[in-house]
Amino acid sequence: MRLGITVVLLGVALVATARAELPPQPTWGDWVGDYTGKLAWRGCGTPGEPRATVALDAVEGAMSIELVNAGGGLRAMSLVEEERGWSAQSGDVKLRITRARPNTITLDAEVGSDCRLQATLVRPTTKHAACDRLIGWTRIESKCAKSVASPLEDPAKLMQESRAWKTRAKGTLATCEKRATKLAWTMVDVGCAPMPDPQASVPGPRCQALDQALGKLRRCGNLPPDVMRALDGVMSGPRTGADATTRAAVELACSVRVQELARVAADSRCPI
Repeated sequence: MRLGITVVLLGVALVATARAELPPQPTWGDWVGDYTGKLAWRGCGTPGEPRATVALDAVEGAMSIELVNAGGGLRAMSLVEEERGWSAQSGDVKLRITRARPNTITLDAEVGSDCRLQATLVRPTTKHAACDRLIGWTRIESKCAKSVASPLEDPAKLMQESRAWKTRAKGTLATCEKRATKLAWTMVDVGCAPMPDPQASVPGPRCQALDQALGKLRRCGNLPPDVMRALDGVMSGPRTGADATTRAAVELACSVRVQELARVAADSRCPI
């Protein structure tokens, strides 16, 4: 009975920890697209447009944003990737782009010494994160001249196909995820997208310790099978992340799991 209570409490603790974990770093496919919204100009002698659509694109492995539609003398700017966003500078214009939420970006630009542009812009969405990502990667592929093979996706056909996607269909989500992943790696291979952080596939020491402890516990004959199945469920979760900030949060969650697993092992007299 005590062991069962421990497993229940373990599940509650891990749910609370999971809430504190950060979302994964967006890929280039999550960024590119046409973003529309209101523009707020402050302190500007000649402000630009009150509303505009700007294009964020990746061409031949370089990210840029086209701001000509915003007015105010703004033009296209090459972007430099930063933690959770992008920055750019051209002459007396300084720009910072962050991702407020999926399919939404915020612009903060200093145009000279007194003029400032701020905006929250939104790109169209299919209501499926993976399908939005697929559309983004398809746009990147369409602008990639380095690939000699036949394109994996056709932008026009994909847009037509997307009209039939159902909002909560698991099959649609799985298909988009598979196609987006394949397309992303193809773009990396031909040089039209950057290689992901190599540490993104390497679990940290606390997550490695968690997997080792789970392996030992599975080999313990004192642990009832139903308890082991319950443990497998609550111990599932990410072991690494796409960026350093996410990996630190995942490591913290694994550390909590290791401590709780040690309590379960002690209750069941299983050495780990």
